[in-house]
Amino acid sequence: MPLAPIAVAVLAFLAAGARCQGLLANTALVAVGTLVVALPAGGLLGLLIHKLRLPGQAAAAVAVLTLLFLPLHLCAAAWRAGFGTLGWYTQQAADGGVANPLLEGFAGVIWIHAAAAIAWVAVIVGAALRSVDRQLEEDALLAMPAWRVLLTVSLRAAAPAFVVAAGWIAITVAHEMTVTDLFQVRTFAEEVYTQHALELFDPTQLDDPDQRLQQRQLFAGLAVVRGLAVAVLWSARGLIDRVSDGMARDAWRWDPAPRAPAVLAMLLMVVVLAGVPIGNLLYKAGGNAVREGDAWRQEWSLSKAVTRVGRAPVEHRRQLWQSAKLGLGVACGATLAGALVAWRLARGGVEQLAWLAAIALALTTPGPLIGIGAIDLFNRPLDSPLWPLSWLYDHTLAVVWAVQMVRATPVVAILLWPVWQGLPAGLVESARLEGGGPLAGVLAAARSRWGAVGAAWLAALAVSFGELSASLLVIPPGPQTVTIELFNLLHAGVDDRVAAISLVMIALLAVASWLVARLWSRAPE
Repeated sequence: MPLAPIAVAVLAFLAAGARCQGLLANTALVAVGTLVVALPAGGLLGLLIHKLRLPGQAAAAVAVLTLLFLPLHLCAAAWRAGFGTLGWYTQQAADGGVANPLLEGFAGVIWIHAAAAIAWVAVIVGAALRSVDRQLEEDALLAMPAWRVLLTVSLRAAAPAFVVAAGWIAITVAHEMTVTDLFQVRTFAEEVYTQHALELFDPTQLDDPDQRLQQRQLFAGLAVVRGLAVAVLWSARGLIDRVSDGMARDAWRWDPAPRAPAVLAMLLMVVVLAGVPIGNLLYKAGGNAVREGDAWRQEWSLSKAVTRVGRAPVEHRRQLWQSAKLGLGVACGATLAGALVAWRLARGGVEQLAWLAAIALALTTPGPLIGIGAIDLFNRPLDSPLWPLSWLYDHTLAVVWAVQMVRATPVVAILLWPVWQGLPAGLVESARLEGGGPLAGVLAAARSRWGAVGAAWLAALAVSFGELSASLLVIPPGPQTVTIELFNLLHAGVDDRVAAISLVMIALLAVASWLVARLWSRAPE
């Protein structure tokens, strides 16, 4: 890892002050707890899906991609439906007494983050395992059994991917506030959101260090997160090079005998990560409270669950339409912008560092700060020469589109970076000789790798559907997006309405994940 951005992060932490250091320490605690759970579990799942030959791997890969795209607050809804304060398991375990939920406080935040992070580790480590030189592994097979090749050759070659995955998860934890807000855990991003809600960023407020982060502390906290993000992204260049080289060749896979233990392990992990939360939501969607004398008894009805889920798209049709309109615009804009950024990243050199720093800035800025910046830019008084921006802010989705572009464009750029880097040299050179600039090169690359571009477009669409922390502050009056509607409902607990619309969103994301897997498999064609 480069030392300069890490040194910047350390110095910024020392200068942040006691209050900000405490918030950053809480963020680090959540990140470390998440990594303790996610790294071994995600590494095992990535190994089972991408390095062995097992039945059901395609379905398991789609389940992992669905978890990858699942918004954190939706993941929280699914787990809280069973093990939160009003969850079915919590209520049954209480048996009329005091409910002690399994998911609350730091434990709840860490588990929700870990459930999502396992998918990230599986995908990143899986990509590294698929890019290991097949000749190296086959040569090792002449001297040792296949299981030892996996442990001593394949996993050893993919070890840097665990570092990259750990850094990526830390970045994700640092800028997310949806789960910490639901579980009332104070982290740096959560404090930024809370202070905006309390209008403590208003310059007319007294500068009381006991009530708010001072400007110096805020900038120091941001410098800590961004310095670490630049270090992670810079260190990921080697992994990107390997992945781009490995996309054009078949990976070696072990066909274990017997297969049953490996298949059972893969199935068990998918059931725990995807089956249990979906089961929680189904139970909530079909739950009924039946009175027996002076007491109430919970029962489950399949017909109610089916009816509830079937009615959810109709009940939330305005929110779904709002999300669809916004998502289509973000997906198209982010795919074009991200493809251009990925083209620049693939060129390497000093320019690559500048683009990586820009991506780190977009990924690590807490969503509330992005929203606050957009409000300051667009919310202009009538006597200002820029007053038309205020009309866009109040009457259109332009500002929401802009803040979601900040989130979706880096994802597209990172996805297409190895694809562009692995393009044939002749295609890249011909695009440069034609003199059409980067846009001409990107269009030529897109025609050659249309499957990867389609997968990136769907990924941007999923990011738009799930973005909350910035959109929540800038959404204009009128219909909310389905994500914001769900987040607002979650504060009152997970009832049958929340469970039903959550299941609909999971189904939509599962279809998108299946399409991404199909399209990405065509990327090297």
